[in-house]
Amino acid sequence: MVQLASKQEKLSRDIGKVYKMQDGSSLHTMIKSIKSGQKILRTRVNNPELRNLLTYLNVCLKELETVAQKPYTSKNAQKVSELSHSLSEGSHYIVASLKR
Repeated sequence: MVQLASKQEKLSRDIGKVYKMQDGSSLHTMIKSIKSGQKILRTRVNNPELRNLLTYLNVCLKELETVAQKPYTSKNAQKVSELSHSLSEGSHYIVASLKR
C-alpha cells in the first residue's frame, strides 16, 4: 500500500504540470490512474483518520477532474495547481502514516 500511496503522491504532483502543457490525453490518463489508486486505498485502509483523508482527497479529485475538462485559463490553471497540491500533500501524509 505504501507503493500505491507513493505513486498517488507523484501523480498528484505532476498533474499541475501536465495541465499547463495542455496535454488533455495524458491528464485524463493520470486522473484515471489516481481514481483507481484512491479506490484501492479506500478499500484497504482501516484507519479512520486516513479514511477521512481519503474521502477529502476524493472530493478534491472530483473537483480537479471537473476543472481539468474546462478550457485552459490562468484561473483554471491556478485551481488545478491548488487541487494538485492538496492531493499530493494528502498522499504524502498517507505514505508517512502507512510507514509507521
